[in-house]
Amino acid sequence: MRKPVVLITGASGEIGHGLIERLSENGAHTLVSLDVRELPPELKAKVHREFVGSILDKALLDRILAEFEVDLIFHLAALLSTRGEFTPVAAHQVNVEGTLNLLEFAQRQGESHGRPVVFVYPSSIAVYGLPDLATKAAAGHDEPITVARLVDLVGPALAHDLRQRSVALYRAAHALAWERGLVLADTKFEFGFGPRGDLILIDEALTPDSSRYWDRAAYAAGRPEPFDKQYVRDYLTAIGWNREPPAPALPPEVVAVTRERYRECYRRLVGRELP
Repeated sequence: MRKPVVLITGASGEIGHGLIERLSENGAHTLVSLDVRELPPELKAKVHREFVGSILDKALLDRILAEFEVDLIFHLAALLSTRGEFTPVAAHQVNVEGTLNLLEFAQRQGESHGRPVVFVYPSSIAVYGLPDLATKAAAGHDEPITVARLVDLVGPALAHDLRQRSVALYRAAHALAWERGLVLADTKFEFGFGPRGDLILIDEALTPDSSRYWDRAAYAAGRPEPFDKQYVRDYLTAIGWNREPPAPALPPEVVAVTRERYRECYRRLVGRELP
């Protein structure tokens, strides 16, 4: 029988140390910690089990799922501030993909023991980005940034306008996708300036390549089924690609499955076959 526990990720940080101290005071909580660094000796004795590893390691999360019954997660693992600014790709992996891994873990935990899992994490875990537009241009590809960083780059008025337009576009697209059996989980929009200096939407928008689409029925059942490039991401993660060029070639079966998912997404959204 699995033991009920509280899981703390990023437990070797200052907040994690404080949580362990506080939650272990009266013995009411059984604690499990997860971090890439070991706990100091004085805290090791206060946790039931210490896991040294990454929140990006799904096999490790599966192991915790199999051994313990988690009702409460304090998710503190993150790359912050200066370190995140210098390693934005790694920060995105930990802060975004790692958090998605933990959310999926929480969902599976809830399904396994029939109770909702309380998920607590600080809102500041996504502090990263590039320092200026010149660096962005030199990088030559998209980099994740925060809204605060956007304000620094383009000013508060334009940042507000971009946010308002993006939210309005997303809400309209989400409603359309919902009517047609899909959930638009997230997407990105690209904007530029027209000949008269007016703000315009540019490049691709709302495609499976720039968005996450899930089957609505599967989502309602708690098992999101993707109709986007998640299948490719999962394959590249499984083979251990380090995300540095050149990218590995995709097997024909991965290409075929991804192509069909893109076509099915198009069929649902547009109502006809992709030419």
